[in-house]
Amino acid sequence: MTTAAIKLPAAAGQVPDGALDGRTILIVGASGAYGTAFARVCAQAGATVVLAGRRVPALERLYDEITTGGSQAALYPINLEGAQPDDFDTLGATLLQEFGGVDGIVFAAGRLHGLAALEHHDGQEWLRTWHLHLNVPFLLLRG
Repeated sequence: MTTAAIKLPAAAGQVPDGALDGRTILIVGASGAYGTAFARVCAQAGATVVLAGRRVPALERLYDEITTGGSQAALYPINLEGAQPDDFDTLGATLLQEFGGVDGIVFAAGRLHGLAALEHHDGQEWLRTWHLHLNVPFLLLRG
C-alpha cells in the first residue's frame, strides 16, 4: 500500500491573510494529514495554532515549519486513546492560562482500521475507536 500527501484544492487553502489574526485554534490530531493541512491554513490566516497529538516528531516538524514561516504555534503532546478526563481538564486549564482560551477546535484525530463483518472486530479495538470518536470530543469541549 502506498500513501501520498493530501493536497488541498487551491480554493480550500485560500483563506485571506489576517482572517484569523488574534485567534487561537487547537488542532487535535495535528500530526496526521488532515490536521497538518488545517494547521497550515489556520497559521497562514494568522492564527496561533496549538498542535496536539501523539506523534511528537511529526508535531515538532510541523511546529518548525509554521514558526519558520513567521506564524505562532505551540505543542501539546497527548495520547488521546489513553487520556482520562483529568488530562483534558489539564489541557483546558493550560490553554486558558497560556492563551486565554481557544477560539476554535479542529478535531482531525481519527481511527479506522478497515471495514469488516462484526464477528471479525476485536472488542478492544472497537472500544478504542469509539473512545477516540465519541468520548474524546466531548471531553475536549468539557475541558
